[in-house]
Amino acid sequence: MPGAYLSFDGTDLHFDAVTNEQTEHTATATEHPVEQGANVSDHVRDQLDRVTLEVVVSNTPVTDVNGLYGGGFDTMDLAAGAALGNSKLKPDPALPVTPGALFSAVSDSVAGLFTNDTPARAVVVKWPSKFNAVKDTMDTLLDWKKRAVIGQVITPWHTFDSMIIERVAPVRTAQIGDAAQIAIEFREIRTVATSLVAAPKPTELRGMPAKPKGAQNPTTADGPKTSLALKGAQALGLAD
Repeated sequence: MPGAYLSFDGTDLHFDAVTNEQTEHTATATEHPVEQGANVSDHVRDQLDRVTLEVVVSNTPVTDVNGLYGGGFDTMDLAAGAALGNSKLKPDPALPVTPGALFSAVSDSVAGLFTNDTPARAVVVKWPSKFNAVKDTMDTLLDWKKRAVIGQVITPWHTFDSMIIERVAPVRTAQIGDAAQIAIEFREIRTVATSLVAAPKPTELRGMPAKPKGAQNPTTADGPKTSLALKGAQALGLAD
């Protein structure tokens, strides 16, 4: 079964092995009672999908999974120890692309050295130059995470769209040598499209427009105000 791979920023990124694949699909329901007969889906909110991949990247791979380093299958004359023909992507004769098949071909060819005079040939993997697949893979993943690139996580059973990389956690141990185990966590992002539209004309006028009142006569300032106590005293003839 083919393993999961990524498609971000117009680039497909494959891994030498996918050791663990975990997806999470959740929904949140309201805590308030839902009236009988109501549409229950109106009270449940679908949450964002999450995907976690644990992958292995090797600097001594069997196949050039991303086609970056020019590696491929070749046939070799074991008796002479010389390569026959140019590197090619498919072995001749055809063999399954597995380490076991390659080792089996080598052992069968070595045994053939002692049973017939025909030069024995084995299928081998040739790499024309040195490379660091772990560094190249990490640089790509960290670049996508830093720029928040939205892409796809493609698994054998489902394609997850609109995903971003939330976490990249590489692990290297003495047991795995110069290879690396990398845990990658993804989260779905919901996107919307916005646009500017002309405001519709109202079908009914609300409020009256302001009308100019023209020139107005100046108002005179009122004299000093009389207190209520003074007005009462004047009414009783106690004050002028």
